[in-house]
Amino acid sequence: MDSTRADILIFGSSRANHHYDPRVFENSLRMSCYNNGRDGNFLLYNYAVFKTVIERYTPQIVIFDVDRNELSSTADDYERLSSLLPYKNRNSAVDQTIALRGPYEKVKCLSNIYPYNSLLLTIAIGNTEMNKERKPDIKGYVPISGTWNITSAGIDSNPIRQIANANKVEYLDYSSDTTYLNNHNYFSDPAHLNENGARLFSGTLAAYLQKSEE
Repeated sequence: MDSTRADILIFGSSRANHHYDPRVFENSLRMSCYNNGRDGNFLLYNYAVFKTVIERYTPQIVIFDVDRNELSSTADDYERLSSLLPYKNRNSAVDQTIALRGPYEKVKCLSNIYPYNSLLLTIAIGNTEMNKERKPDIKGYVPISGTWNITSAGIDSNPIRQIANANKVEYLDYSSDTTYLNNHNYFSDPAHLNENGARLFSGTLAAYLQKSEE
């Protein structure tokens, strides 16, 4: 939100975080790339981050990973927006998104310590030896290992296609791509590609983008 000026930005939840390897995009497109994906944070969070970033500069390419499950919401989805609290008063997009957490959110935010209450445990852990075990990210991308032993099934993603078309946003649907669905070795679990799958998927998308730029 504060510093990246990469040519290519990737947004989304855990699938974005684990599926898009910036190194592949940089090698193929000769453009800088940063992965903004964040586990457990969906459309609303990414909207606020995107709006904050484009106040500083305009990236050349924005990739937004989304699936149909993000069109619904639960109480937990709004609770996760607490990660935006330290950015309160940054801009209207952030403030409007934070306000969705509840009717008393504006009052709570009058306290200077409230935005950091939910982060106290994270901060404490970050100052201990436990934090050294955390797997480092690669320009925001966090590869995951392991192999899922069951073939995955495709999903119906027509609701997302309709929204993208209505807003004149290019939509690429890989939800039923047999390259991945027929090879469980590319998955770490039913929803996430492992490092090998992410490298292949990033290459597929980078090749498409390269061809589009020609």
